[in-house]
Amino acid sequence: MGKVMNFPQRKKTWPWAVGSILAVALVIVATFGGRYLASHATRIPQAPAQPVAPLNVMAVVRPQVGAAAFAIDPLAHHLVALANPSEVTCPPVGACPPQPAHSAIFIYDDATGAQVASWPLTGIASHAAHANLLLIDPLAGRAYAISQGYQGYVDSFSTLTGAYLGGYSVRLPGPLSGGAFDSGAASGTNGAAPGGSKHLLLLAGTTLVLLDAASGRIVARQTLEGQAGAFTADGPVVDAATRLAYVLLRPTQPTIPATLITYSADTLTPLGAYTLPTGTRLGPLDPTSHLLYLLAPDGSVSALSLTNLSVGGNVVAPSPVPLLRDARAIGWDDTSRRLFELRATESRALDVATGQPLGALPVAGAWPGDTPLPVDSARGLIALPAVHGDIVVAQERATAQSDQSGFAPNAATAAMLARAALATFLPNTGQTPPFVSADTFPLDLTPGVRAQDFWIHYSDIGWQGPYPGHASVSAVADLANPGAYTVTFTIDWTQLFTRTHTWVCEVTSTGAVQLTSDTGDAVP
Repeated sequence: MGKVMNFPQRKKTWPWAVGSILAVALVIVATFGGRYLASHATRIPQAPAQPVAPLNVMAVVRPQVGAAAFAIDPLAHHLVALANPSEVTCPPVGACPPQPAHSAIFIYDDATGAQVASWPLTGIASHAAHANLLLIDPLAGRAYAISQGYQGYVDSFSTLTGAYLGGYSVRLPGPLSGGAFDSGAASGTNGAAPGGSKHLLLLAGTTLVLLDAASGRIVARQTLEGQAGAFTADGPVVDAATRLAYVLLRPTQPTIPATLITYSADTLTPLGAYTLPTGTRLGPLDPTSHLLYLLAPDGSVSALSLTNLSVGGNVVAPSPVPLLRDARAIGWDDTSRRLFELRATESRALDVATGQPLGALPVAGAWPGDTPLPVDSARGLIALPAVHGDIVVAQERATAQSDQSGFAPNAATAAMLARAALATFLPNTGQTPPFVSADTFPLDLTPGVRAQDFWIHYSDIGWQGPYPGHASVSAVADLANPGAYTVTFTIDWTQLFTRTHTWVCEVTSTGAVQLTSDTGDAVP
């Protein structure tokens, strides 16, 4: 049997000692912790107002789960978009899943974002489900959806009703990488067909192909030459008034200069070759001013006056355009004398005469550099690409209200300002890509929620996931503070059980953004 040991009993004074220690600790915490809380209470996380007044967001268009391609018919005042049925996100490790086929073509009123019509890309229109190029003929109210691959297909739809108007196959000599619609010459000059046939000018591999837009008949083809070694081609862009087309050849060897080649838009006959600085990319062509914009690797932008080009090969010196520095895509409204630029993190409207910015939005997405940003000059609207296939339709300049005070003119604009500022409030957990970022959240407030997969990186076992969840945003006017909005961002994800986290921001009447609440489960 075990022996019971008897120890001398001590006086039970230790609870009082512990209590004294706790009391001292509480005094210390109350003193220093109170100072900490007080100091932090006076330093509410805040992002200053953007230096340029916000553009007024008229609508956020999101066909199904996002647009694969879109364009504006400025005469019908319609936005035309190819929709995807599901969103594809690449995991942090491994291969990206294949892109889904497009599901439908949608027609929207470009001022309100209201859906006008749609047409499913099935049956006779099924080839358009694989289109990667969308071109508009505004005079005929027709959109051309052109498919990728060596066996191409051209489907056309009404930009008024969305109805399928017919299509034809065309055997392309290479994979489709670019194209332009050409309305044709007015009177058959410079070799054009009498009456001005409409053409589709397509870049397929290393060959330029000219199609009759109505029948699909190949009118001419031209192999791209004038560049030694392998190259990538930008373009084509067409100047309908001068009946000229332009393609830029960019050599894969970085020390070789780029070459700009001029062709007849009616016969594809080469008319000249011009040497440009190494690394130059082709920007869009403004047919009114006959300026061809060029993008440089260092972010500088220049413009080449096409009226000064002479026939024959030579070196040309484009004129710098400092106000467009860091632009990745460019658009314009010649009626109102405005330029637009899409930058890495924002889009801006500029006054051509003064170079001063008229307004900006913290919105940016992918857009081909040689294609003008879509503009409806009659309504003073510009359509901007954004993440997740969203299309943001904004007024070309800030409203008079926001010009005077800087605050957001509506809830959609406020949500975008808060979303951009949220990047400075989110925790930095050292994970790349981060568990959550500003781009996680949707731009559209209706319904304001999107499905989202979340990934977590552990130092010992690597990436884990995906954890299914959602990201949502809502914005309401602060009735007690005119011109202010409360914007709420929430994520939820299922990791053993459902977890949530919420950030609440106040967009003040000055355009600044304050983080007023940060609550929920810990963000990995």
